[in-house]
Amino acid sequence: MSRWSTLTLLCLSLALPGVSLAQSAPPGYYPDGSAVYGDMGAYGYSRQKTKSKSRSYGPNGPLPAGPGRTIYEQLPDDQGWLYEDSPLERALKNAFRHAYFRTEYLLWDISDPGDNILGAPTNLTLASNNSILPIPVSEVPAFFLTDQNGNQIVAVQPSLDKVFTNENNGIRMTFGLNSTEAGTFEASVFALQSSTSRMGFPDYRNLDLDGDGVVDVSGLTPIDTNGDGLLDNFSSSNIVDAVAQAVLIDGQLPAGDNFLLVNDLDYQSSLKTKLWGSEANFLFAPFNPNSPLVTMPFIGFRYLNFSEDLRQSGLYTFNDFDFTTGLPTSQVVSRKIDSTTINNVYGPQIGLRAELRSKWFVLGAQPKVMMGLNSYRAELSTVQVLGPNDPSQSLYEKNTTFGIVGDLEVYSRLNLGDHLSAFVAYNFLWTGLITRPADNIVYNIQSATGGQPQQSDFGLDIDFSGAILQGISVGAQLEY
Repeated sequence: MSRWSTLTLLCLSLALPGVSLAQSAPPGYYPDGSAVYGDMGAYGYSRQKTKSKSRSYGPNGPLPAGPGRTIYEQLPDDQGWLYEDSPLERALKNAFRHAYFRTEYLLWDISDPGDNILGAPTNLTLASNNSILPIPVSEVPAFFLTDQNGNQIVAVQPSLDKVFTNENNGIRMTFGLNSTEAGTFEASVFALQSSTSRMGFPDYRNLDLDGDGVVDVSGLTPIDTNGDGLLDNFSSSNIVDAVAQAVLIDGQLPAGDNFLLVNDLDYQSSLKTKLWGSEANFLFAPFNPNSPLVTMPFIGFRYLNFSEDLRQSGLYTFNDFDFTTGLPTSQVVSRKIDSTTINNVYGPQIGLRAELRSKWFVLGAQPKVMMGLNSYRAELSTVQVLGPNDPSQSLYEKNTTFGIVGDLEVYSRLNLGDHLSAFVAYNFLWTGLITRPADNIVYNIQSATGGQPQQSDFGLDIDFSGAILQGISVGAQLEY
């Protein structure tokens, strides 16, 4: 009997603390007073894992609670996909803390293609011909020409001396990112508005015959306008009758008059220029960024697109013979000669940025040199050059050659605040070894037996030159 009593007392002594523990804590709470999330277990403890936990600390560290000495920890609210002060987050914060964005308005000039004569060379020495009209040297020489009807007319050669490709509007955007302590990554893109210059039928009247810079109205020197050897009185009407273009015969320069393309009714030409480009550079951090004069060398990659379209059209009278009726016929024919070039200049570049910095303004200069390639494409098409039955031509050539770009920018930046500044700059850009449409046309025709023209046989002979872009740019820069 005493053995069973002893065993009963021992079981009670072990069970009573657990019972009292379960009864002393209210439902939903642990014995230490912390909240329970989830269903209560058999001993009043939660057996469900939760995101929100509690942690108790004692003199020697956290105190275990729950079955298996589980430690419950209270987590903060959602922290996103990056934890605070992670290496990636710190790198992004530091990079964008010094990032900047700049927008500029461009007003740039593109160098003219030159005083190119739109035609083949000629043996006619216009400067020494006594039948030349007394037109100033700055003008295209006018000369007497015998047309297909045997009449003597006043003609001029078309040229590009009146082409105007200045004052082109554009925009440039630049983004800089301080990616690492080693330097800054910078990328920019720019584009100019298409420039179109048109030349119409020349109109020479009220000329400055004596070259004094004043248009002569009275007291004019009489001139021989019809070639009859008699001096005529000056008239205010146009003295030019036609636009004439010289051609080669079977690829050779013939003797005498080779002005076989005569536009006696109308002539129009236009040159359209398009330009845009982009670049990306990595600027190495300066050795002493706190110095008033800071220099930063850089390396990068550049792309430049230079495209031009030269379109010529003219109306002329085509005389023929109707063998059925035995009578001569004539009709108005439209002649077209179009030439197009596309230059894709790209390659690595190096440069140096030097800045003189102060609290309120920055003065800087930035020279760059790119040496790479030019993947170009040239096209030429003709329609009814010699007559309505003359076959049309369509030629093209594409190839890759060496390309080079030199760029110099001088700028000033005025700090308007901690994050905003005004920007003004002068830009000078030169690109070499590009092809332009007026330089590639070979004005040639084939001859039949007896030397009479048979059909047009124009050629595409690629020639290279350069172009200069210069002008000012103004804008604003925003720093993060």
